[in-house]
Amino acid sequence: MNPRAVACIACLFSLSVPGFAQQPTPPPAPIKHSLSMNVKNVGSGGPGSTTNSTRGISGSGISGSTTESSRTQKVASAPSYSVELYNSSRTPDKVTVEWYVFAKSVSGGHAQPYLHDSGKIPLAIDAGKSTSAIFQPRAIERESTTTATHNTQTTSVAGNSQTSTSTSFHRSASGNKIFGWVVRLVGEDNLLIAAKASEPSLEPFGKNPPAPKPTPRPGPFIRFPQ
Repeated sequence: MNPRAVACIACLFSLSVPGFAQQPTPPPAPIKHSLSMNVKNVGSGGPGSTTNSTRGISGSGISGSTTESSRTQKVASAPSYSVELYNSSRTPDKVTVEWYVFAKSVSGGHAQPYLHDSGKIPLAIDAGKSTSAIFQPRAIERESTTTATHNTQTTSVAGNSQTSTSTSFHRSASGNKIFGWVVRLVGEDNLLIAAKASEPSLEPFGKNPPAPKPTPRPGPFIRFPQ
């Protein structure tokens, strides 16, 4: 028989007989994870400096005087966080820890938190074992100034001199401070296993991680979901 005819008959047979034709490869089964995660702050970090200055202001006449003293504190903080994982499965596991640290202006008001720093840490966990990793964002700076004004007044009543003293304080701050963190645990299949946030307002970023955008602020600014 002609070889072409044989090939044609085999092709028709494969199309007419169920199960004879090659079936598509089924998708791989999802990876099962048995992991628990805990995140905690393990250190405030960062150097600090304090500057003290005192200056005198002349009062009017000889009956009074005013003195101002100010104390300025500059702090660059870089806290450290520990991510602790436990694998209760009988098989080892490999994951990636994604961390995001948010900051906020110390001036208060309605300033929105922004993404200050982020990173990724690949980890391998043996069966029935635990492991941990520490992440630390880049330092963030803030400055606070406390000014004390001392007023001294001397009065003369019926030939007797009386002195009264009063002190008032004024505090100001500038810079930024750490607001909170989000930690995501992602498997080798790039699927989310677990997520934790230090603040309720940051929880949406557990499912939808922020996409950094360059801005003039000291870190990528992220708008919060409405």
